[in-house]
Amino acid sequence: SKVRRMAIHSPPRMIASPLVSPRQPPTVPRASLSVATSFFWNFITASGVAPPTASTGAAPGCKKGSARLLEDRTCLVGSVQVVIAAGKEAWRKARPTSAGLNMLCPRPPQICLPRPIETAPPSAAIHSGVAGGSTSPRCSPVSAALPSSSARRRLPAGVKTASVSEADIFAEGKRLVDAPSSGTLFVDVGDTAVAMEASDDTLSATYRTGTVLHFTLEPQNALVEFRDGQCHVHAGNQWQSLIIPVLAESLEMDEKDIVLHTYYLGGGFGRRLFGDQMIPAAHAARELGKPVKLVMTRPADSLFDCVRSPSVARFDAAFDTEGALAAVDHAAAAGWPTLAMMPGFLGAGVDGAGKFDGFSINGADHWYSLANHRVRAINNELAQKTFLPGWLRSVGPGWIGWGVESFIDEIAARLGVDPLAYRLSLLDAQGRQAGSAPMQVGGASRLAAVLEDVRNRSRWGRSLPAGEGLGVAVAHGQERAMPTWSACVAHVVVDGSEVKVKKLWQTLDCGTVVHPDGALAQAEGATLWGLSLALHEGTQFENGQVLDRNLDSYTPLRMADVPELAIKFMDNDEFPTGLGEPPMIAVAPAIGNAIFAATGRRVRDLPIRL
Repeated sequence: SKVRRMAIHSPPRMIASPLVSPRQPPTVPRASLSVATSFFWNFITASGVAPPTASTGAAPGCKKGSARLLEDRTCLVGSVQVVIAAGKEAWRKARPTSAGLNMLCPRPPQICLPRPIETAPPSAAIHSGVAGGSTSPRCSPVSAALPSSSARRRLPAGVKTASVSEADIFAEGKRLVDAPSSGTLFVDVGDTAVAMEASDDTLSATYRTGTVLHFTLEPQNALVEFRDGQCHVHAGNQWQSLIIPVLAESLEMDEKDIVLHTYYLGGGFGRRLFGDQMIPAAHAARELGKPVKLVMTRPADSLFDCVRSPSVARFDAAFDTEGALAAVDHAAAAGWPTLAMMPGFLGAGVDGAGKFDGFSINGADHWYSLANHRVRAINNELAQKTFLPGWLRSVGPGWIGWGVESFIDEIAARLGVDPLAYRLSLLDAQGRQAGSAPMQVGGASRLAAVLEDVRNRSRWGRSLPAGEGLGVAVAHGQERAMPTWSACVAHVVVDGSEVKVKKLWQTLDCGTVVHPDGALAQAEGATLWGLSLALHEGTQFENGQVLDRNLDSYTPLRMADVPELAIKFMDNDEFPTGLGEPPMIAVAPAIGNAIFAATGRRVRDLPIRL
């Protein structure tokens, strides 16, 4: 029988169909096809040969990967079985071995313990481009179900992350931030160690953020065609020069023969910086000799998402004999997307020792004037080995700011001063906080200006009913070198365990506003996503996989929960900076600080759960 589409296997489930009926495929040997390294779709036969059983061994000739695949970590066959032509040579070509390609294995996939191929019911079929419809080989309903937790825990000893949970990642992060010598120096102002040791009055807190999916409106997809010796890939993509070399190596082609036709993303936010979905589509198209379109279903897209890593941040503050803040020590641990996908972009520590991922620590180099300030960026290796860390809208500052702005509030509360006024006192624009041309002109004084503006518009300090509170936070996203200054005030109502946001004020200084309507759309969307991340959406790892994979349990902000927004742009003619990401950053800490104002209860985890 002819192959017309990918086998449907749920969950996870994907659909791929050649645009015209392909040729008869060759037969795949029945031997174990468990594949080490990162190619996570199992290309098997549709010619009547039963699918291979899941195996604990690696296929002959499988090579060790980079440091990403420590201790011979293997990507087990069976997460999704693609029914296409795949002889031994096809398997060899489909098994990438470079460091970059090894990033494609985000986690040990679920194992489908296959039975003989059956015919999918008509309701499971989609249009394949072939008149008259077709049948679709698949795993049987019993074998296609997710294995039980105990089954997944019987994975090979070499797969060290098969049973990793969110709690495990948090525990490792806590161990790392508590170790005083771990990580790479990102900020080192004054002598923080001496100031901390000399103080008898200290304050410590640990802040955490959970796993976040991109969950783009349009799932990952690609259409690939081989024509005139070239591979033509049609897909939305945010970083063509990142995926083209990976495609070229996987396909054993020259980069000049990979033609990437870029389309509107259908939602990117960092998910389409990589282009992992293009690789199986490309191999399928070449082996079939026909154009192939691959569309991930939502559960599959969630399983293979390069998620925003869980993070742990520790803050220690020291006060002098007069009670004034003397030092802040900050350590942050997470999986690093830049280490996984573009290690050449890692920065060097300020002392020349070690490397750091700026996209996982930016925001810690804030504009508050502190005499002694130290920040360490720490890679959580357990997170790095469990999944492929990814960039998500607002990147590092999106979770770094949660801890920084919440802890500043804690310091203000400890000192018994108004948190907004205390921030203004630290934004003196002196020394390195004065900024520089062309993009930092005014430095901290511009951050103070947006904070003053939002204080006036929100009528900060007014009396509110019991259970209501105002909270404030500032940000300078996305990076210190090119800041967009923002200040946010949140008005919340707390009723038992429920938090309702009544209104959000944001004042933004992005320099010259080139397109006011577009700027407002960016700011509104980012503000609401910040609210969604604060209260509504998030997932966690369980047995090495994300737990929530569709909208039945992954719950982004709904329209009924959208508060009143009051967004203002400062009017100036300074250098224009970004707006897609900065308005997200201050929202969550402003909400957390408002909850404290309303209840006296400090929240330190995102998403917030009372």
